[in-house]
Amino acid sequence: MFNQQGLSAFAQHLQANLPGIQAVQILTTEGLTLLSEANEAAEDQISALSAMLMSGASQLTRHLGNSQKTQGLIVCCEPSAYLVTAMNEDCMLGLQMPVEMGQPSLLAKVSHLISDHAASLRITH
Repeated sequence: MFNQQGLSAFAQHLQANLPGIQAVQILTTEGLTLLSEANEAAEDQISALSAMLMSGASQLTRHLGNSQKTQGLIVCCEPSAYLVTAMNEDCMLGLQMPVEMGQPSLLAKVSHLISDHAASLRITH
């Protein structure tokens, strides 16, 4: 079971540190929504994009011969950019933001925020 309070606190921290984020969604690696701070239309879109982009990022990493774990992927489709990254072995994060925010430095910042909250983002048994 995921700690819902930990996920909510992380989402709030993320939005406080990244003003301009339009939607946040945390999903299991199977694509089930654990937390969504998006309207219904954006939630469906982010779920589908997150699963597709995470799969694509993993395949791209393998194709490039890199044995490192995929950090994530940003796709820009004006007027929005979408970021997806693995949070741990159990869940992933999908974000929607204005296209001008979709820079590689954003992925690095999100990865650092995830690392800072790693303990609260684990499955509890």
